[in-house]
Amino acid sequence: MAGQGYHFGLAALAAKYLDREFTQEMKVGVLLIDALNRASGCRRRSHFTGGAGCIIPHYHDLRQIADIQSWDSCYKRSYIVDPKINMRLFEAANIHITESDYKDGIRMHLLGDKYYDFFVQQVLFDVSKQKEGIILSKFTGEVIDGAAFRKEIYSIYPMLDQFLLDMAEITHQDVEDAKELVSVVFNDEMASFVSKYLNFREGLKWKDTRFFKKEHIQTLVSDATTGIAEYLSKK
Repeated sequence: MAGQGYHFGLAALAAKYLDREFTQEMKVGVLLIDALNRASGCRRRSHFTGGAGCIIPHYHDLRQIADIQSWDSCYKRSYIVDPKINMRLFEAANIHITESDYKDGIRMHLLGDKYYDFFVQQVLFDVSKQKEGIILSKFTGEVIDGAAFRKEIYSIYPMLDQFLLDMAEITHQDVEDAKELVSVVFNDEMASFVSKYLNFREGLKWKDTRFFKKEHIQTLVSDATTGIAEYLSKK
């Protein structure tokens, strides 16, 4: 998974790539999924990983929701990384959603995480031995444990978020407007989640770490943008 700024910026880039307006409904869909973690029971359910999933409410029902219908998977053990996101399951379980921009925003978020997870778990690291708590960096050859892996992942979130916002030419006012939007559309708990984790950090620039390089992130963004655009163009 990645941060809210990553998703917001990536969705804006994908919309621009498709020559579509980044509408309010689309923004709500993008910012919804992480905010549904509690209402659905856990991230596995809100992100359709390993057979888990949920029934996502219609756009105009988001203000009233508390808990939503969801189901878990056989992957209840907490591994270092979650199983892959299943887009077919999302589509089948949420065929009732007819608001096109809202649904595309949800798709953008899930696909953004799918590309991010693949890039981190398959390109940058080898997580095949995660059950033993072993993570291998494919670029440095270092072996680290789950705690160190999570620390490295979370440490780049602010930089990654701002990198995507800057790439998409999202301004501080755009971020504040998005927070104001979800304060009206979401219930208070969900809106508070977005307000806490969607942030514009003026002047924060990307700095390479020992495991994450700017060239890696640029490749991720390029692959994810075109991949999202291709997926949406078929819907």
